[in-house]
Amino acid sequence: MELASPMCEILIETFPMMVGVPRDMLGGMCVDGFRAYVAALRAPSFEALRKFVVTSNEGLVMIGCAPEQARDSLLRGRRLILGLAMTLLEEGVPSAREGILRLVEAYGVGLEATIESIHAGGRSDLEVSGRLLRTFAEVCPEAMAISVRDNSLSLVNEAFEALLGQEVPTGWLFTSLVVPEDEAQWREASAELSTARSWRGRLRFAGAGGRVIPTDVTAFQVDTESGGKAYCWLVRDVSELLQAEEERLRLQAEVIAAQDQAIRELMTPLLPLAEGVVAMPIVGSIDPARSERILDVLLSGIAARGAQVAILDITGVNVVDTQVAEGLLRAARAARLLGTEVILTGLRAAVAQTLVSLDVHLDELTTCGTLQEGVARALRRARARGNG
Repeated sequence: MELASPMCEILIETFPMMVGVPRDMLGGMCVDGFRAYVAALRAPSFEALRKFVVTSNEGLVMIGCAPEQARDSLLRGRRLILGLAMTLLEEGVPSAREGILRLVEAYGVGLEATIESIHAGGRSDLEVSGRLLRTFAEVCPEAMAISVRDNSLSLVNEAFEALLGQEVPTGWLFTSLVVPEDEAQWREASAELSTARSWRGRLRFAGAGGRVIPTDVTAFQVDTESGGKAYCWLVRDVSELLQAEEERLRLQAEVIAAQDQAIRELMTPLLPLAEGVVAMPIVGSIDPARSERILDVLLSGIAARGAQVAILDITGVNVVDTQVAEGLLRAARAARLLGTEVILTGLRAAVAQTLVSLDVHLDELTTCGTLQEGVARALRRARARGNG
């Protein structure tokens, strides 16, 4: 819009503190203001325009402007707009005269609302409100930002800029600081703020150098006596907290893994009985995973100790079925490949009958009724091999 450039000049001349605000952002503010007046021409009343002017003045005061500056800016803007409108009238544009009269009336309402904020107590309310908010932001140890109409930022403290690692000019949209993935979360926060007046949750901000900053945010709505609204955002960096939580979960996982390892070792211990003889007492049930564990422990123990005879004692095994028997046979065959004889002990009569009914043959294994018998036989075999 060709009005944006001259209106930007008016804003900068009237409010010198806005010189650092990007021109496209200032242009957006000017266009929004002009649209508010154009919308007022079609509205049955100027109440919405009056509220817009009051809210805009509050936002200006929050960043250190005086209401008189808002009045001067409004007067200069009115002269610019009416000058363009008179040009349309001279060119014979239909209904230009009626539009000009309505526009003059609308600017009169805006000027009246601004003057009321100066002379009818509004000025005091706004200045005190802005001063208190600025003072609170300065002394607040947490990062703090204040947004006004359309969630443009009217104030940020040093802690907020330090958090992001960059300067945050007045007028930036709050959403421009939130990572795109969290924009939906931000919209939910804004909706809740407008109804419940407060919100607490997590948002991630885009910091300098592409850094993503996870934060815990507490936001609340502030109503001024003149009917405007402002939103205060208290932001706390939780990066270290999340890192500590990740470290805690990692350590917890390591502890659980170590406990599982210890339990597995207790469930499948390999005990040295004599030189060249090891024994593995097995207690409880044997599922496929435990069967693999038995095989791994047995073979690694045989290799490490140079065992000539290994005893597998199943006295404490609850059930010996086809699957268990096949696992034991597989362990015996693997041990034999390493030159080790496997003796199976603790084979009770009931278990033997079950294996017979399942047509499971343990011919490849040397069996003994008790662990004592198995140990005696293993020692004899080891001595015989040693002598041989």
